[in-house]
Amino acid sequence: MSSDYTTTLVVDFDDTIAITHNRDWAHATPNTALVNKLNQLYNDGWTIHIVTARGQLSCAGDCEAADRKYRSQIQSWLGENGVKYHSLSFQKKLAAYYIDDKGITPEQFVESFERKKLVGGWSGDDVYYDKVTHSVYKTSAKTPSVVRWFEAAATLGYHVPHIHSVIGDTIRMQYLWEYFGNIQNVLDTVHSFSSYKPLHSQPVSGDLYISRCRERVKDVLSIGDYSFIYILLNSAMLHTPPSFSHGDCSIGNIMSDTSTGEHVYFIDPLNDITLYSSWVIDIAKLYTTIGLNSSMEPLLHIIEKDGRVSLDVLKAHEIGHLCRMYPYAHDKESLLQHLKNKIDAARQTIIG
Repeated sequence: MSSDYTTTLVVDFDDTIAITHNRDWAHATPNTALVNKLNQLYNDGWTIHIVTARGQLSCAGDCEAADRKYRSQIQSWLGENGVKYHSLSFQKKLAAYYIDDKGITPEQFVESFERKKLVGGWSGDDVYYDKVTHSVYKTSAKTPSVVRWFEAAATLGYHVPHIHSVIGDTIRMQYLWEYFGNIQNVLDTVHSFSSYKPLHSQPVSGDLYISRCRERVKDVLSIGDYSFIYILLNSAMLHTPPSFSHGDCSIGNIMSDTSTGEHVYFIDPLNDITLYSSWVIDIAKLYTTIGLNSSMEPLLHIIEKDGRVSLDVLKAHEIGHLCRMYPYAHDKESLLQHLKNKIDAARQTIIG
């Protein structure tokens, strides 16, 4: 084994040699080009050290415990996939970044490193843009379900961000731009969801959806308004068929692959088995979030005139979404007043 550091390579394992999808290690695929290059260098006399942070989460940072738990599994994978190497080490600590003079150089780190927090919805998740890798990092307990939705949507032909890696609960994914394209393109894309079944095999009942909306505001609305919401939503659900959906199709979750692109990309899906799944609710969510931004008012008229969701159903689900949003609102008083105004307007429409 060579001791010359100039012919020594230290290489990561997960998502470098072995490409995993949503931490599905049992079905990892080899990075063939990289494996071939490593094997070539091994045959040329280079020393190949493989390091991994596998087990840092499940073994609470105990490298020895991780070694005992995963060594045989990784060694078997390396053998089955013909990877040549000299050593395998579990002494790598899990981190968002690894900085040294062989990865990100000191010059790159000083001159280019910048992590900017991105502000989107009200989920409270940590979302950052990394300038060096030109990637977005998002940490959320819902990461596995989000990745599953991205995979399903991509299979159906929809545009979603490319996932570079999943580290613990953190996704590193493609950077996208705010969507400035035609809103009709968005409506057409979301409507096409109606061609596909819900992602979960056992759709949630409409009654559960209605209860979930009302539960969020039961302590802040009058008995009359609380009861009226049930009447509205119960009627709207008769025209809200189950389908594949995004789950949280707000205007802030519609992106594009370029700053002026026309392609509709979806981010931050809400892939929750306890939620009713329908393209109609997605359209209403889009309508609701646009309505909270006065500068976007012309877009409301486009959605209203689209015709594939009746105005009564749209406005009923708008009220339902405002109920769902209330606990997470930064300004609860303003959102509550907005909700009450919408309830009053709907009541006047029915009376009229």
